Amino acid sequence: YNLGDMYEEGKGLPQSYETAAGWYEKAAEIGNSTAMNNLGFMYAEGNGVPQSYEAAAGWYEKAAEIGNSTAMNNLSFMYTEGNGVLQSYEAAAGWYEKAAELGNSTAMKNLGWMYEKGNGVPQSYEAAKQWYENAAEIGNSTAMKNLGWMYEKGNGVPQSYEAAKQWYENAAELGNSTAMNNLGFMYAEGNGVPRSYEAAKQWYEKAAELGNSTAMKNLGWMYKKGNGVPQSYEAAERWYEKAGGIR
Repeated sequence: YNLGDMYEEGKGLPQSYETAAGWYEKAAEIGNSTAMNNLGFMYAEGNGVPQSYEAAAGWYEKAAEIGNSTAMNNLSFMYTEGNGVLQSYEAAAGWYEKAAELGNSTAMKNLGWMYEKGNGVPQSYEAAKQWYENAAEIGNSTAMKNLGWMYEKGNGVPQSYEAAKQWYENAAELGNSTAMNNLGFMYAEGNGVPRSYEAAKQWYEKAAELGNSTAMKNLGWMYKKGNGVPQSYEAAERWYEKAGGIR
């Protein structure tokens, strides 16, 4: 497995997906679940092997069946999208729950999302909040951002800009660009904070530096309207073009 990782990443050895896949397969054959998961990812992306969602799902499932929580999370995503397996929110939720029970914060966050939307489970803001909190407690910034959104909109919790701001700040400190953008919007609108275009611009810029296209659009809007910045259609157009180039 370690040789596979070194070839995949080019750590001290020439980078080669093909060679990495070969070493992962050898490790997978003797029961290494991380190698199985990594091989699944290579098939999903077509890195060094023919792209095949069916093969990816097969390797993820093998790893998941012997307790690999990352593979469980990846398999859930395949069921959510219907990639290589029959689309099933119920199956996705089942694997997310297994991974969450093993402490996988991404699975906790994803399970929260499924409860929030009612995909494969009964819709429940209460359950969504609980899973988001579980994930947030162990450092998942997307879960923190999602909690911020719940409080901002009052979805299943008492509406509170103060609580929303705190969760967004927690997520932003961990580099979550969506949380940064949402903080910028709160400052631009004066939601729960004194309106400050300067603070809005700072948060939008931080998010934009991380590639957040919504923040780029928001900066474009500020320049178009001259909110907190010198009015400039040229600067607005530049930000809109940057945002449009991100897919």
